[in-house]
Amino acid sequence: MRIVPAPDRSRSDHAKVRRAPAEAHRLVNGGPRGAWTVLVVDGVGCVAASVLVSMPAVYRLLDPTLKTQGVVRASLLVTGGAFLTGAIVAPRRTLRFAAVLNAGWVGVWLWALPRQRGAVGRVVVAGTAVLDAAAGLTQWHLSRKADASPKARSGHAVTR
Repeated sequence: MRIVPAPDRSRSDHAKVRRAPAEAHRLVNGGPRGAWTVLVVDGVGCVAASVLVSMPAVYRLLDPTLKTQGVVRASLLVTGGAFLTGAIVAPRRTLRFAAVLNAGWVGVWLWALPRQRGAVGRVVVAGTAVLDAAAGLTQWHLSRKADASPKARSGHAVTR
């Protein structure tokens, strides 16, 4: 029987072990601080709006005929799913896509604003446009910040 000596655990090996949770946290959050949070909040907001839009009593405030209810509900659900999936898979890469998608929603809300018959519908549509614009600007800012980071310029950035 041959006895093999235990591997030498130098100080640098212990430092690597201690850094592992921080590295995992960085991979989950995908780089810039807040990218994951902004995408999750926006995604949950879209899914919640989809649930509200599916209620005829609520949607009648926006469109009394209910003609566009299914399209708006499905679009909000797909948008929320895209944001939530992007937050899980690759938050940094999803930021710019989310910002452009929010800009599209702002355009939809601005198109719908003059078509609102009641004051409640105008307030809801205008408020949603403002929230989507704020989310889009935040996502665009975070994506630019991620692109400008030293790690992104050096080619060593984590793209997850």
